[in-house]
Amino acid sequence: MIKTEDEIENAKTGQRLLFIRPIDFGPKETLHIRATYPAFSVEPPVHFHPKQTEYFSVLEGQLNVRINNQIHIVKTGGVVTVLPNQHHSMWNSSDKEAVVDWRVEPAMQTESFLRMMTKVANGPGVNQLGMPNPLKSLYILSMFSDTIRLPGVPDAAAQILNVLLSPVFYFIKRR
Repeated sequence: MIKTEDEIENAKTGQRLLFIRPIDFGPKETLHIRATYPAFSVEPPVHFHPKQTEYFSVLEGQLNVRINNQIHIVKTGGVVTVLPNQHHSMWNSSDKEAVVDWRVEPAMQTESFLRMMTKVANGPGVNQLGMPNPLKSLYILSMFSDTIRLPGVPDAAAQILNVLLSPVFYFIKRR
């Protein structure tokens, strides 16, 4: 099968994401990514996906994986499955880069979210980890609430905040 590839890089964290797509005309239920984590990367915010399962296979190096507050180190050849609603994060604390085959099912808006977060991280007004201010973060998360969420923020509260802050979000979007 012929595949096309497209790579983005987060200039702040050094993480590279290579999107791999089969060339066909069927539904795009699975998002396939080759993720490269630089040496000594920092743990991103713990998050979860309400309706998606993620499959990770470490191709090179090692990956630190936090699932439901338990940390595992997965080395070359190891695999990890993250089920819907499992709180998780992944990073590389070793001195060599890690390369991971990453599949997301169903794909939903994951690619759009990753592209937006990378664009934001590569722009102005972010911290040293590439994260925008809390208000802009809330706006982005509200756009992708079917795909990704942060633990500790009840769904109803996030929806109410989204409605109450929609005028502010409109302003942010225009900037």
